[in-house]
Amino acid sequence: MPRIYKRKTGRASTPLQDMDRAVKEVEKGKSIREVARQMNICRMTLKRYMEKKKIDGKEIRPGYERTGLANQVFDEHMEKELAEHIKALAAMFHGLSPMKCRELAFEYAQRNDISIPASWIREEKAGYDWFVAFKERCHLSCRTPEATSLGRATAFNRHNVGEFFDNLSKVMDRYNLLPHRIYNMDETGVTTVQTPKQIVTEKGKKQVGSVTSAERGELVTVACAVNATGNAIPPMFVFPRVRFKEQFLNGSPAGSVGHSTRSGWMNEEAFIIFMEHFIRQTNCSTNNPVLLILDNHESHISLKAVTTAKENGVVMLTLPPHTSHRLQPLDKTVYYPLKTFYNSAMDGWMRTNPSRTITIYEVPGLVNQAFMSAMTPRNITSGFRVTGIFPFNRDIFPDEDYAPSMLTDRPNPEEPSTSSATDLPGSSHEEPTHATGQEAGPDPTSPELNPEQPSSGLTGFAQLGYVSPEAILPLPKATARKARMKRKKIKSKIMTDTPEKMELERAQKEKEDKMAEKEKKQNERQMKRALKKKNLTKFKKMNKTVVYSSSEESIMAIPLNDTTDNDKAGHDLEKTHNKEKKRGEKKKSSENKKRVIKPTKPKKKVVVSNSSEDSDISIPLNDTTDYDSSDVQNDDDDDDGDKDLSARDFVIVNFAGKTKSYNYIGLVEKVDGADISAKFLRRSSKKSLDGKPIFTFKENDEGVIPREDVRKKLPTPKKLGGTARREQKFIFPCSIDKWDVM
Repeated sequence: MPRIYKRKTGRASTPLQDMDRAVKEVEKGKSIREVARQMNICRMTLKRYMEKKKIDGKEIRPGYERTGLANQVFDEHMEKELAEHIKALAAMFHGLSPMKCRELAFEYAQRNDISIPASWIREEKAGYDWFVAFKERCHLSCRTPEATSLGRATAFNRHNVGEFFDNLSKVMDRYNLLPHRIYNMDETGVTTVQTPKQIVTEKGKKQVGSVTSAERGELVTVACAVNATGNAIPPMFVFPRVRFKEQFLNGSPAGSVGHSTRSGWMNEEAFIIFMEHFIRQTNCSTNNPVLLILDNHESHISLKAVTTAKENGVVMLTLPPHTSHRLQPLDKTVYYPLKTFYNSAMDGWMRTNPSRTITIYEVPGLVNQAFMSAMTPRNITSGFRVTGIFPFNRDIFPDEDYAPSMLTDRPNPEEPSTSSATDLPGSSHEEPTHATGQEAGPDPTSPELNPEQPSSGLTGFAQLGYVSPEAILPLPKATARKARMKRKKIKSKIMTDTPEKMELERAQKEKEDKMAEKEKKQNERQMKRALKKKNLTKFKKMNKTVVYSSSEESIMAIPLNDTTDNDKAGHDLEKTHNKEKKRGEKKKSSENKKRVIKPTKPKKKVVVSNSSEDSDISIPLNDTTDYDSSDVQNDDDDDDGDKDLSARDFVIVNFAGKTKSYNYIGLVEKVDGADISAKFLRRSSKKSLDGKPIFTFKENDEGVIPREDVRKKLPTPKKLGGTARREQKFIFPCSIDKWDVM
């Protein structure tokens, strides 16, 4: 038998409603012949029903019995209950696939000891032919669901929506707002790559292609605002650029404004610009306020934005989190046609310019074409109507729209649960509601919960051990929450009210204090690191040694600190001696070379360590009779840090690294006691005509250095001159090769 049976005759085609009405007319006293003639029904058919009713002596339902009931797996009641359970799962956004439905039907039949075909047992699921007929009988269909996040599915509940409508009614009553003063604002993103539409091509082709502008496009944010009378203000564009230029708006709707951010998304600074644009377009003031409904994104509810709105008569009402897909007029009826028309405009542009790609500079012109077609009064007013904002209707959403949120319904922790093991069968207990949105409670059609109303289609054995589809595959239910750190819940608010504004000010102050504390700790850590590095550099200088050329390879160590801790000093000198000895062994070719370190101004003791002995001899620094001073080379050019320094002086600065130190030339910008602020130059790879090195400033290379790190004060350099670039290049009149300046 085919899945869809086509009738071959017109017999038994009288509608059941006509047959029922004819039976009632005969019962009122009319003749069968007269009623059959008036209602165009076969006289013998009507007579047969009336005679059957007299013989049986009981009420019968006029009509025809289906011939396929004898071979049907489930009776009418069981099929209806199975279909209702499948609908309830779909209403809670946990619908079953066709394969899962067939598996559920197979298990439903087995658990209730119902005779099933052998193919069901072999494949462990219901047959496809049965599934097609089951969909037809129970008014079901296979649909591709729209992806909905768990947050949106559970956040759209009666409590959150009720809070929003409470705030909306409060604002409308307080300010007596008319529809032309009620606005909705939202952003949407448009890219430089279109989505191809269906095309006509050869039948049977495996793959069909269509040209797009690029593989991955750039996103431009478009912010729109509309009111309840169907009007829209010019949009605002946010481009993914660091600097905004007015030519970005070429071809955009008249009166549009623009801004740029690195990502192309809305931020606090961009939203302030939109608020100023919105205030100019609506001509609002404290004496002529307007209502602006928007989502509670962090860029919308900054303290500066709320302050600007309150000072100019804009009442900001935020939507509950994750509910914009239901409560946002722009999302409901405007942005989908806008994207559709924008996509069509991009297709037309690509056909007109087949060798070019779409950039962000063409986006405003394409949006302008779609804006005029999508921002119609019909679309805009429909959005306000279907969301219940205007005309005001807090009951616009039926109960089945809240079904997905029942997944997370939990009893309050302080209230004892009503369901327990000692509950009586007649007592009420919490059950997940179905898609009809009725109150939770026992199902009156279930023989298990209502034994006084047994199923007419079940055998006595099946009634005793009946298993419902919900017992096999229960409705989803969230488990109890784990104890965790509580987050502050966000809800619908009137942001321009004084309590909410004060809360924002308090949060802003806490944030600033936290950032100040963080910056303070970071500065302390940097100071500690700098001090540690400075002390380490001094310690290395203290332990430098002067090596004399002699047959005994003696080493004279000159400590620069006068310490009384002889053990520590001896240990440091021993380490220094060992290092110098190893260095001397590795570099035998330079064993007669002298290494000179200039002692500091205060007179310190000189400790001479003989490599052949372990004893140390302390010699005053001013007592030079025991060694030849000609062996020590002095560099009078070193350490000009004590000279008078002022702004615009050029100096050589020493920076100590991990293993060696480096010299740089710096331009003194400010002298502050022991610290100097300087901007540093770098040696160029090129040289002047006379072979002197050229130095130039490096961008953002500046800092604060201790005065003691200044090694020499340089004369004023000569600028190359000629162009603006050459004005930043310098040549020093003195020789600085011996300083090895970087």
